[in-house]
Amino acid sequence: MGFLDVLTVNLNDDELDRLAKKTWLVISTVGPFLVYGSATCRACALNGTHYLDCTGETPWVADMIRQYDEIAKKIGSIMIPCCGFDCVPSDHSTWDAANHLLSKAGISGGTLASLLQTLNLYSLRKLYHIHAPFELSPKQPMPSVPPQQSRIWTKTLGLLRIKELGWMGYQPQGPVDRAILHRSWGLLGPTAASYGHNFDFHAWLRIWGPVPAVLWHLGLAMLVPLLLLRPVRWLLSKLWYQPGEGAGLNKIHGN
Repeated sequence: MGFLDVLTVNLNDDELDRLAKKTWLVISTVGPFLVYGSATCRACALNGTHYLDCTGETPWVADMIRQYDEIAKKIGSIMIPCCGFDCVPSDHSTWDAANHLLSKAGISGGTLASLLQTLNLYSLRKLYHIHAPFELSPKQPMPSVPPQQSRIWTKTLGLLRIKELGWMGYQPQGPVDRAILHRSWGLLGPTAASYGHNFDFHAWLRIWGPVPAVLWHLGLAMLVPLLLLRPVRWLLSKLWYQPGEGAGLNKIHGN
């Protein structure tokens, strides 16, 4: 065999346990993770193997935390889900900004498949609770000042104006970003890198005016009920990119 071996395994506990014992790190990129990722995550957590993945499926991440967080800590497995997903820039820049302040003070096919499988396998009630801002965090906030309430037009129309940035609209990636960043906040709470007790994260998309922002929000609001219909999800899975596919290089360059 060469320097890099190619191993073929099936997604069962015995074969994945043997694979996990042969290495110190597994990088999982096969989704939807709630279909294909649980067994790999389990094998790493139970065998002391470190684990990284590129999921953005927060309901699945919550399931894995509940099942394997404590045992992974005891055994010494470092498990970092979502570290290859779009929330990484938000998470890292927030950590960097918090550290800076402390020092100053002293849709691919795989993404669509993940979304559709999440809607297929999880109830609306569970999706609502799992996207609560601090659901993935090991602790809940205890702010020393009352949280600022959103204005009525922000709640109903997804419209916000920030003086330095202009008009902002709803960011579809926002719920995942918020859940992951609040988990980072909770994990860093006992450390010197703590973000403080009053931390809260919101993601907004910069839009060139109030009318486009409202239309964008209403369009997304109409899209979500459609995705709850099984025939619509089936049609999308047939017409859109399949897992492993996406925009060609000619569309990616310069984007």
